[in-house]
Amino acid sequence: MNKQFILDQFKGGHIYSFIGAGGKTSAIKEVANILSFEGYKVVITTTTKISIEEFSDYKVEIKKYFNIIDLNNDINVLVSGTSGIKYLGFKKIDFENLANIPIDTIILIEGDGSKRLPFKVPYEYEPVVPDNSVKTFLFFSAKVIGEKISTENTYNLEKVKEILADCEMVYTKKNILKIISEGWLTDINYRNLKVIINQGDLGLNNYLIKEILYSIYKDFNIGAYLVSIKEKQVYQSFDDKIGVLILAAGEGKRMGGIKQLMDFKGSTFLEETIKKYSSFAQEVVVTLGYYKDEIKENIKEIGFTYQEIKNYKVGMSASFKEAIDFNTDYFLVTPCDLPLIEENTIDLLIKTYRQNRGSILVPRFMGIKGHPVIFPIEMQASFQLIDGDKGARDIIKDKGCLFIDVDDPGIIADIDTFSDYIKIKEVYND
Repeated sequence: MNKQFILDQFKGGHIYSFIGAGGKTSAIKEVANILSFEGYKVVITTTTKISIEEFSDYKVEIKKYFNIIDLNNDINVLVSGTSGIKYLGFKKIDFENLANIPIDTIILIEGDGSKRLPFKVPYEYEPVVPDNSVKTFLFFSAKVIGEKISTENTYNLEKVKEILADCEMVYTKKNILKIISEGWLTDINYRNLKVIINQGDLGLNNYLIKEILYSIYKDFNIGAYLVSIKEKQVYQSFDDKIGVLILAAGEGKRMGGIKQLMDFKGSTFLEETIKKYSSFAQEVVVTLGYYKDEIKENIKEIGFTYQEIKNYKVGMSASFKEAIDFNTDYFLVTPCDLPLIEENTIDLLIKTYRQNRGSILVPRFMGIKGHPVIFPIEMQASFQLIDGDKGARDIIKDKGCLFIDVDDPGIIADIDTFSDYIKIKEVYND
């Protein structure tokens, strides 16, 4: 894994889980090092156990209950106790009960063990991944590909034998895909799963690995990578690169205050919107205009990019003309005051786009059009033709779109007035 891969995949305000075998702990430490250097506060912890020896170079803090109050270091290793040569972790619910994770903080969780073996299938009681973990990385080592399956290279061999009952016991492409499908993907719906094949520096079976990665991406709709944690490299990848444009340049006259910075769930509308989308996107751009100085003063630019809009007074069209410059496969557009959209809705829209590439996607709730709208990257040039405060409506009308009906009022729950704000606060007991 290289620096750019880590900065693309990890954004602040979220929990990330690492599962599988063949490099999890090393990956966690490398990710923590890069992110802390970039200015994040990083927490390393576990829902199971981690080796005391592996973290001998870190300051480890033992806490009875998990919390992220008063983090003292750039990298904070938090555990609940010790048992022999292992640190003990926290309960799954401890993470799920976190009310708010600051936008400059990232939590990395080791969700299972593998006894240092290069491949594994989980037992029924593992992995332990919190429901609010926004992305999960499933690891295994490239060196098993082509090898006979045995106790020397496989954790939970009995389950693998059960899955491959009628197959030759070798790590072939067909068998690996079958094991991933039936051993990892059957019972648990991991959010935003990525498969990482480690030790790509060994140069083993590269053509076969490419076929495996492509099949994981195409057949399972999962991002797949061949990397070397040791050499800090990404050799092959099959995944979508996604951009998000968050429109925050307006004055919001009807609100009677700075809408972007209104308090919500221990954070602000803009921070919540950034966090909501950043777990899905590699590039996040936030447009600024009328309140640019106040917003910059209150929200640290980390994991996303501010884009100052010179002609913001012209209307929303200026944000599209001046800010659209994504190096992605497609991008989403949303106003900054729609923090109530459900992550499952964003996930559904992205998955739907993958099945309808090249189309503009517009979500609807009870017949009412909402956000985010998804645009193919080829549409960037068209945004130079937008005028006034209509946003991209003329482009959508001209090009046509695919409407996606969703059961999520959050796609239309924009907060334009102070009374809207009070109603939202009452609903969420905020």
